[in-house]
Amino acid sequence: MVTVHRICHHFGAPVLSRGGGTSLSGETVNEAVVIDHSKYLTGIGEVDIRRRLVTCEPGVINEDLNRHTGCHSLIFGPDPSSPSRCVIGGNIGNNSCGIQSVQSQLYGPGPRTSDNVHALEIVTYDGERFWVGVDEERHLDEIIAEGGATRFRPDGRSSATRTRSPAG
Repeated sequence: MVTVHRICHHFGAPVLSRGGGTSLSGETVNEAVVIDHSKYLTGIGEVDIRRRLVTCEPGVINEDLNRHTGCHSLIFGPDPSSPSRCVIGGNIGNNSCGIQSVQSQLYGPGPRTSDNVHALEIVTYDGERFWVGVDEERHLDEIIAEGGATRFRPDGRSSATRTRSPAG
């Protein structure tokens, strides 16, 4: 993934991460290098029952994740209409929920994907790879000092973005 992002960045080619292709809005219809995570990035880690967490890769199908965690009486709260085909990465990209996900608000952290994600390992367009997660704002100055982030301006753009974007 890192290499693909770096090559695309070098040539100025857009990158589009694709989930299961089940969304109704056509997010994966684009002129870009489309990366389908559902074939190889399907690993699911051990369930941390005490913390109610599991680590998985973006190509994991929702139903497969719920089968894996279900034996511990845990489910991934969002319940899109295509659980046998949609993948966790697509849920994250769309902040999916679903008609039955309201139940998770009663029994878990909430109905949206963003309510159910503790941390993400991400790859930026230029190939940087790092973790982001809940409550890291406390450590933002430390992260910036180590070169791991850029503080954004009040208009929502970072200084680096401002120099490459049209005035607006």
